[in-house]
Amino acid sequence: MFKNVSVTFCPDNTWIRFDSWSQHFYIQRDQWSIVDGRYVADAGLFIDAFGVNTNNLRIFQCTTTSNIVIKAAFNITGTGADLMLDGVTFGDLFLQGIEEVWSGSFGDYNVSTFARSASRGISVNIVDGGGVSSVSHSIWGWRHSRPGSVTMYTHFSDETLRTAQQFMFTAAHEFGHNLGIGDHPSHAAAGNIMRWAADGRNTHHFVSAENISDVLESARRQRRQARW
Repeated sequence: MFKNVSVTFCPDNTWIRFDSWSQHFYIQRDQWSIVDGRYVADAGLFIDAFGVNTNNLRIFQCTTTSNIVIKAAFNITGTGADLMLDGVTFGDLFLQGIEEVWSGSFGDYNVSTFARSASRGISVNIVDGGGVSSVSHSIWGWRHSRPGSVTMYTHFSDETLRTAQQFMFTAAHEFGHNLGIGDHPSHAAAGNIMRWAADGRNTHHFVSAENISDVLESARRQRRQARW
C-alpha cells in the first residue's frame, strides 16, 4: 500500500517503527493484530503519518483481511474552492464527501477511503456559480493513471445554492467516475450514488456492494465499468 517504507520491530514487541524518507512514526502494541501470521493495522495510521502517498488514485485490497483501501489526491482550485459554506470551505466539503460516502461496510466489502489535497493531484475546479458537475477524461480514455479532471459547481443550474450535504454527495458521485464507474441507469436503486437520474437535491445517497465490485473490476481490467 505504501512504497519505500522500512520497518523496525522493537525487541520486546511493544512497538513497530515505520520510516519513509525523512518521516517516521510508531504504532503501539494495542494498534496492531496478527492474522494468519501477518501484522494488520488500521490504514488510517499510515495515512495520518505519510499522507495518501500518490499523485492521483490507488486502490489496495489486503490479501489477509480482504479489506479495501482507496487513496486519492486532489489539486483543488477554482473561484469556489475557498468559499465557506456552514463554516467549511467547498474544497474541504469535496474531500469530506468522498471520504464519508465511500467508506464503510458495503455487503461483504469493508472499505476505507482517504481523500487529501496535493499540488500534483487529480485536477478539481470548483466554480462559484451554477452548472452540472462532471468528470472529463483524456482522448486516451480512463485508466487509474488517468482518472480524469473534475468540475464542480457551488450552485445548481437554476442558481440555487447547494447545501453542504448536496455538494458532498455530488463530489462522491463524480469520484465514482474517477474510480472508473459509469452512471447507473435511471431504473437503478433509488439513492445509489452512481444513479444517472438521481436528483442532486436529495438528502441521502449510498454506495452499494455492486459499486465496490465495479471499482475492483475497473482496477483489475483497467477499463471503465458501465451498467445499462
